[in-house]
Amino acid sequence: MYKKGIVYEHCGHDKFDKSKFEYIKNDIRLTPMTKPINGGLWASPENSIYNWKSISDRMQDKVSFKFRISDSAKVLQIETKEDLKDLPRLITDGKGIFDIILDFEKISQEYDLIYCNAYDGSELSQVLPNWDCECILVMNPEVMIFD
Repeated sequence: MYKKGIVYEHCGHDKFDKSKFEYIKNDIRLTPMTKPINGGLWASPENSIYNWKSISDRMQDKVSFKFRISDSAKVLQIETKEDLKDLPRLITDGKGIFDIILDFEKISQEYDLIYCNAYDGSELSQVLPNWDCECILVMNPEVMIFD
């Protein structure tokens, strides 16, 4: 569950450069499109047992930076399959999990970030296979707070 005031960690860069932030773009070449290919900034709660750094051997000794999220941020929480049913989609072919082609551009117009807890073995990991840990996808950098 998304909690206000906690510290998030982005792995792979040692600092945030707003001038390099890319806004979300849909790319329907990825089917099922369960996450955007380009844009946004991925991070995990610093102390989560299912964060990116803890599940990826590649990230154990890599650089990272930490930040918090503004209390006023509009957060889309995805914690169950049910949370996906009313989200905007680009295409729905009606053939099970492969009809999850989310319209991330439209979602980013309504929300500042997406929180998802789809760790390996969770209910969500079955329908969102590319979201493999507890994470957020920041779609609006204005909600990021650096201490």
